[in-house]
Amino acid sequence: MVEARTVRLLDHGSLFLHVATSEEIECERQAMEAAHGEQLAIFRVTHETRSGARVTRVEWEILS
Repeated sequence: MVEARTVRLLDHGSLFLHVATSEEIECERQAMEAAHGEQLAIFRVTHETRSGARVTRVEWEILS
């Protein structure tokens, strides 16, 4: 049986106007932690097409 857990997501995600590298996402995580005063982890990364451009969207999980 899989145990369900509650995930607290940060109200603000990150949108890169290109396909982001793992280094760019890590730098963004550090900046978001400093700005919001919360310890964060990646919850979901999606690569989407918006207005004909490939973008990366990151949703952040609050750990603290």
